[in-house]
Amino acid sequence: MLELSLAEAKAILKHIHQLNDGTRDPILERYYGTCIEEYKATVINDLPEAMSELNAKDYPSSRTNADNAAETAVECENFFHGSPETRKSPLTKENNAMHDLAAIAASIIYILG
Repeated sequence: MLELSLAEAKAILKHIHQLNDGTRDPILERYYGTCIEEYKATVINDLPEAMSELNAKDYPSSRTNADNAAETAVECENFFHGSPETRKSPLTKENNAMHDLAAIAASIIYILG
């Protein structure tokens, strides 16, 4: 499940870059930029660390990193709705899928440890 979460996060990150490259709206550029930073951290740190920790049977740390990955999706989505400069998120479907995958992974890890 962590591998699926990582693949999903990488695909979303690529999609956000494409959206960012195609917009002229400075507010959307700011939101996309923030989401890019969040997803980069998830792809580079959270999910690879969760996988390593799972292999080492460090279940609490692995679960924390999987939870962090799920939170990335929530935070990205909230950028579009949490200010007076609200925009319709073009990432809702992807963010929801990412959240669900990472949350399921965290739940499985919780059961394991």
